[in-house]
Amino acid sequence: MPVTINPGGDATSNAQPVPKPGAAPEAAPAASGEQSAGLDALVFSNHAGVVAGADRIPASPNSPWIFKHHPHHWEFVLDDDGDGEWLPLLTAYHIRPGVNGTKVTKRGLDIRISKGMMESSGFTLIPSDGVVKWKRTLNGKKYYHDVWSTPHVVGKQITWSFDQAAYNAWRRGLLLKGVVKPPVQIVLKHLQTVHARLLRDLGKKLHQPDVARRRAIEERRAELMSTHLASDVLDAARERADLTTKETPDA
Repeated sequence: MPVTINPGGDATSNAQPVPKPGAAPEAAPAASGEQSAGLDALVFSNHAGVVAGADRIPASPNSPWIFKHHPHHWEFVLDDDGDGEWLPLLTAYHIRPGVNGTKVTKRGLDIRISKGMMESSGFTLIPSDGVVKWKRTLNGKKYYHDVWSTPHVVGKQITWSFDQAAYNAWRRGLLLKGVVKPPVQIVLKHLQTVHARLLRDLGKKLHQPDVARRRAIEERRAELMSTHLASDVLDAARERADLTTKETPDA
């Protein structure tokens, strides 16, 4: 499935994880067929951090990618209990030979130059071992996707389902582990201003039933965004993580 900032995008625009700095550049595959983390701060191995899928899917092959985050990129996610939370909005950074200084080596793809470019622009590459899979396409090449996306092939067509709750929990974990720093209030204030413009635009189309329903949801989001401050983000994440642990003691 689609991982862009919001995981509801096009199935060909998935995003991928980045191994922790200092991790071994190459690792032996586990007995189950899984590959352990192989992407460190320097090299992205073609087989690093991926799980091979047995079935071939009717999808166009794509390049490996990793998640990245910028301090200005956050989204307010509503939950089923009528509340919500701020979570980092992640984007995909595709790893392509010859692009942004990426080089092909015997160990994999050397991303030292492109990594430096991303960091100088304020981005954080996300250590996300184990959250990327690849499957073979019909022509035998690789299609990379995140672990929260499941392909469903019916006939010659493919659709994707997405585990939003699990993805949100993983993003919450990035905050709790210090991989992504909490937001600052001025950024959240700006996002509220942007969201207010969305509400005004929706208000001009209320004669459309679907728009009216969406506006009601976005009004609730706006109300909660104003009460969830940047200083509360970490505490809220801890509370949700504790609640999830209590609800799933055997997990």
